[in-house]
Amino acid sequence: MELSLAGLFSLVRDSDDAAACTNQAAIMILGFTVTLIFHCSLDDRGRLRWRPLLGKFLVPSRKNYDKFRESGHVNHKLQKPASTIIDDVCIGSRPVIWVPNDILGVGLNEVYHMKGQSVHLPASANEASLDHNGSIVLRSGPPD
Repeated sequence: MELSLAGLFSLVRDSDDAAACTNQAAIMILGFTVTLIFHCSLDDRGRLRWRPLLGKFLVPSRKNYDKFRESGHVNHKLQKPASTIIDDVCIGSRPVIWVPNDILGVGLNEVYHMKGQSVHLPASANEASLDHNGSIVLRSGPPD
């Protein structure tokens, strides 16, 4: 679609028979290139191949936050330490998907497949099960 639009933009002429929309055609070609790179970087399961690499840099951790606070970053306009408020939820550990186990073992199967899908998707079936009515029975608090 982007190439079609680029072609249509390049066909537009002004009164002097000069190309009038070359900038728009160039933007559409750039959009096509970005789309092509994105689709080529998908793996066979529809996930981005480079996402785990970015996760190392984009996921904040307590250690990085403490380093940031101790370094005393300075706001150059005010010449005093900048105060940054970051909620503990943002720098805490990743949540675990808690799946209740059942008699047929569907919960354990789901946990097994989730762990096989990604190391960034923690799941557990410990201390949770379904009773004979299909209600969830919890034997302790959620997993960490």
